[in-house]
Amino acid sequence: MFDINLLFNFDLEAIKFFLVTVLINAKDIFLAPLGDFDVFWTLLPVYVSWIQAEFFVEREKTSYANAFTNGFAMIWASANWLKYLIDTPSQANDFKLFVSVLFIIYGISVWINAYLGKKIAVLIGKQVLISFFIIVFSPYIFGIVDLNLSNFTSMLLVFFFIWFVFSILKRVLPEPKGIVEDGN
Repeated sequence: MFDINLLFNFDLEAIKFFLVTVLINAKDIFLAPLGDFDVFWTLLPVYVSWIQAEFFVEREKTSYANAFTNGFAMIWASANWLKYLIDTPSQANDFKLFVSVLFIIYGISVWINAYLGKKIAVLIGKQVLISFFIIVFSPYIFGIVDLNLSNFTSMLLVFFFIWFVFSILKRVLPEPKGIVEDGN
């Protein structure tokens, strides 16, 4: 016979361990660029543009123009990764090269779809998505963190949490006066 209590029998220590691991991994990935100027220099504008896009540019939705611009950011970051891997062969491997080329193609596809006015562009060209990929893969490409399932899952969960917090803040904070005056 099925015991309904099994549904509520959580192993709180396992959940606590999982959450602590997620936070430690995410902290390590977020803070790793502070120890490497090249990575920090690459990611600083990504963080700034992500935050400003959330609260100003893409507050309500992503436009085709925003998607086009975000696609360029993906192309630029990926080309920077590729340049680094070519200049630093000791860091290069097939997967890193593949990821770099794949994200260049991704950025180009955002560009093309935004230019053509296809709805997919505003879905795959969101600042939060582009930022996620750049922030997660840059420390890996530059060789300062390992890309493994634990790190990737941690970053994904933290990004969902940050996105959730930003969504709440956008609802409770007043709309910036400049957006109201622009009529956007």
